[in-house]
Amino acid sequence: MVIKQGYTRVLHGQNFVLACVLFIASSVFTDLFQYLVTQAYGLPSDWVTGACKFDCEWYTSILEKGYYLEPMNHHIHIKGDSANWAFFPAFPLIAGAVASLLNTASELALIITSKIFLLLSIFAFITLAEEELGADKKAFAGLILAFNPYIIHAHSGYTETLYFFLTTLGFLLLRRKSWILAGIAGGLLSATRPVGFIFSLVYITHAWRLAKDKIPGVWPGYILGLMLSGLGLACYMAYLHFHMGDALSFAHVQIAWWRHLGDPLNVLMEHIKLAWEPNFPSLLALASLAMSIWFAIRRRFDYALLIAGSTLVPWSTGLMSMPRYIFWQMPVLLGLVQLLAKDKLLSALYLIFSAGMSGFVIVTWFKNNPFAI
Repeated sequence: MVIKQGYTRVLHGQNFVLACVLFIASSVFTDLFQYLVTQAYGLPSDWVTGACKFDCEWYTSILEKGYYLEPMNHHIHIKGDSANWAFFPAFPLIAGAVASLLNTASELALIITSKIFLLLSIFAFITLAEEELGADKKAFAGLILAFNPYIIHAHSGYTETLYFFLTTLGFLLLRRKSWILAGIAGGLLSATRPVGFIFSLVYITHAWRLAKDKIPGVWPGYILGLMLSGLGLACYMAYLHFHMGDALSFAHVQIAWWRHLGDPLNVLMEHIKLAWEPNFPSLLALASLAMSIWFAIRRRFDYALLIAGSTLVPWSTGLMSMPRYIFWQMPVLLGLVQLLAKDKLLSALYLIFSAGMSGFVIVTWFKNNPFAI
């Protein structure tokens, strides 16, 4: 037992070193493209000013002013119908702690928090890939994440890295049958993004393991974990109810972003009628559903359910931001590792595409092109 624990610590140490190397490479890559685009287009060279925009500005408003009591004007939302209720509390709460600890500005604290969770995400992801696919796949898994086509969101004060880390951690804990800890991870996930509640459904799919093992005394812990898995969303809804009188204001305020609940098929057909660039989210949404079906065929219903739910929920309100939602879904990247890692040529071609795409998205980000949002 002692030897096994020592070997496990060595492996985790190696994984963390690999994660640190990939994190540094990702940061240097992003900084380089930021420097090139600011020099080429005469943009402000300050990283914080250029990186903390769009959603990061909304999280800044939460850190500095708290949640609004009523909608108001905000940049392009000239109708006065926008509010920061759409942005869930876990990320700004953690960033607020970072700001207090480092005594730094809100924008910088948000960016630092994103970066911290990128490092943790890479470490957790290569650990999961090693356990599920083998040690020979973990380096490729780390590269796929570190040079994600939408890696800019890991360096710009967005929730993507926190969401990715908690998702990966939740699956690692489910794999190890640590039900209560998995429930806590799920609870934090449901307080991070609206689709985080889908993890509760994923948690339920693991009930068959308990029924199969027939280990006495396990069910109470499992049920407690299930209850905890949706606690973050429940607490946020309760807060909104008592704060401004509408527990679902995070959904109702989506109209400010021109989002409204509709038939995903109709949403898709409307986008197909548009030019190529707006069709890019449509193609990725279809590819994401195909990945979900592929996992279902392989009887990984937990991954299939998370991908399908996390694709269809935002899809039903519009395809804006769909690319980053998909490329920051852990099972999607794990599926890519499984599909591509067996062929060195395919692996190399994908990494070239991914790095090139991430460079393009970084350029569009600093030029304020909505393609990167």
